Amino acid sequence: MRSRLTMKGWILVAAAVAAVALLANFLTARSQFCGSCHSVMGAHYASWSSSSHSSVQCLDCHSDPGWIGYYHSKVNGVRNA
Repeated sequence: MRSRLTMKGWILVAAAVAAVALLANFLTARSQFCGSCHSVMGAHYASWSSSSHSSVQCLDCHSDPGWIGYYHSKVNGVRNA
């Protein structure tokens, strides 16, 4: 016998997926993520974090304009991790 998700079950699944996606988006947008996952970025991250640019997130400069460029850069960063 196959179990079926009720409408409430689907809503809960959708809410959980959305929450995970939002959390992943938040965490991977932070410059600390770039510095922690890319070992080759260690010196660059240290330099950035003590510079006058430390209030600017990495993706503010290191992504193409628009949301497509933003998410393309994030996917590339995660792929390199």
